[in-house]
Amino acid sequence: MDVAEFAARLADADDAERAALLERYAALVDSDLARALKRLYDDTESSDPTRAAGAAIAPQQLEAGRWAVRFTPDRYTAGGVVHYPCRSADC
Repeated sequence: MDVAEFAARLADADDAERAALLERYAALVDSDLARALKRLYDDTESSDPTRAAGAAIAPQQLEAGRWAVRFTPDRYTAGGVVHYPCRSADC
């Protein structure tokens, strides 16, 4: 599975499915995944808000897990910095 497909699957998954995907494909959790999630968010923010929300939730789940990914409202880091807008009241 390539990183773009992995990002799409994470965005479309519920929390339990997302956790299972992250465990199964842990080798794909890196800055390329962070960039793919940001791209997916940017591409779907207006046209598919549900998918965009999934792309925004994934980094938060990464932060809560065992991966070296840290999320802040304006960026998250996974081996590099990627700007990721947070439009949620609870960020």
